[in-house]
Amino acid sequence: MMKLFACLSVRNNIVSEYNFFKLSMEEQAKSQKHTLPGGPYKMDPRYIWYYMIGHTVTLLFIIVLLIGGIFLELTINLTSPVVGLILSLILVLILILGVYGWTRLVYHFYRYELWEDEFRKEYGVINKKYASIPYDRIQNVDISRGLLQRIFGLSEIRIQTAGQSGLVIAEGSLPGLSKENAEDLRELLLDISRTRRTKTQQDGL
Repeated sequence: MMKLFACLSVRNNIVSEYNFFKLSMEEQAKSQKHTLPGGPYKMDPRYIWYYMIGHTVTLLFIIVLLIGGIFLELTINLTSPVVGLILSLILVLILILGVYGWTRLVYHFYRYELWEDEFRKEYGVINKKYASIPYDRIQNVDISRGLLQRIFGLSEIRIQTAGQSGLVIAEGSLPGLSKENAEDLRELLLDISRTRRTKTQQDGL
């Protein structure tokens, strides 16, 4: 009976933590209303897991090669293969925690701002990168949702601009916005772009 109560208590704690996590995600998604000027804004917190799983294939390939080699080496040199297996599992755990920590840094340093005259974003952990897009150069703003993004409830914004050759190119993107924030940002950027281009044309007359 005591074991049953203990199991139920653990289950209730897990459910409570999950509901709190889900509620906090929804609240963060709703609270990020875009304004001009405004920011800095960040990606949706679910982008952390999307980023990790999106790089899982490459990561697993590296882990299999690395752990396989280490396990064989330890098994050959040690009298007990169990020790080699335990050390390999510890290394796997360290790698997973390292990837999670790196992903948190990627999320922390990925942000964007809405300035008076241009859209700006910055990203990168070691090598910082900055991008600026004047509003009057924006031609269109697309929203895409891949399979993995739909699973996590995320959207990607792609800002298309007019290049020097007259071609429309995708100059800026934000890969980890919630559906609501992506649609809100798209409408705002398109409204600002149309207003600025109209004003530029009127000033040129």
